[in-house]
Amino acid sequence: MNALSDLEQISSEEKEIIKISTLITQTEENFQKNRAEELIRNLAYYRGEFWMGDGYSVGTAQDTARHYNAIQNEVFPIIDTIASSLAMDLPQVEALDQRQESYKVPSRAQDPTYSGKRIAAALNFFAEEDSLDESLRELILHALIFDMSVIKVMWSSDLGRPIWRTKLPWEVHFDPNAKRVEDAMWCFERFVIHVEDLKSRIKSGVYSQPKKTIKGDTYPRSLVYQQMKDEAEIKLREAGLKEYVSLVEFWDFKHNKLYHIHPDTKQVLMESEIPYGRPYEVLVFHPGIGRIRGISDVSLVAPIQRDINELVSARREVAARLPRRMMIDAKLFRSD
Repeated sequence: MNALSDLEQISSEEKEIIKISTLITQTEENFQKNRAEELIRNLAYYRGEFWMGDGYSVGTAQDTARHYNAIQNEVFPIIDTIASSLAMDLPQVEALDQRQESYKVPSRAQDPTYSGKRIAAALNFFAEEDSLDESLRELILHALIFDMSVIKVMWSSDLGRPIWRTKLPWEVHFDPNAKRVEDAMWCFERFVIHVEDLKSRIKSGVYSQPKKTIKGDTYPRSLVYQQMKDEAEIKLREAGLKEYVSLVEFWDFKHNKLYHIHPDTKQVLMESEIPYGRPYEVLVFHPGIGRIRGISDVSLVAPIQRDINELVSARREVAARLPRRMMIDAKLFRSD
């Protein structure tokens, strides 16, 4: 009977792993198909780099050589101005004295004013230590460029306090049926660690000993490389330094479970109860109706930039076709 129950238990665990792995695969494939191109393109627009067809003519060697860098980039100054106006200096928490509104004179041990000052001091310490002003600016900038900006609050065992970090939208995925983050039944985050760090976690007991061998299977920024040809990753690929492992942190809020999974081998490296509440919060501008994601400002500004690119491209083509003897009036083609 014990052997039979063990087999049933293993079977149910394997089914759960397959279910979660399938969910991860389908979600990421859907992201690659429907969202990745727009998000990476918005990032390229902000950087002043454009793709073939984004208002440029096709096929000239000169255009190919310059990688479609913006001659007149309007996306950056618009987004930078909005981000600067919305971002703030280092936030400070202040405890107000409420004793003036009470007829009682509380003792020091019972006075909430002193407790409030202690809490305010602790929160201000955390904000300064983690450079919260920079995190807020980064959070706002991500919301302007992408369709959502994600921040993760987590407990640091090394520091002994909570920390918050911004995440890119292709790193964190939420239950698509949820209209708000707090309604999501599950979410997961894909993260990359070095092979040596993985071995260290296994050796220290943080991760279980895997039944199948896990080797380096990815590069640090594979998605960005695929879309934008990241120079740092190109060098890593040329050197053959595939020294990183791609893992998934899966939060199952329905069953109050937290998993660390290696999806390629379908192995659960860590399983535990959720240690604290929901770790993710999102910031969106122009929120979409009935969904967590919003509409980015770069997507709204993009048509204006494409029109500018078309005008610049057309002017360059006209200038290239004119005989040299007609290139007299400098005011006619002042940009060229």
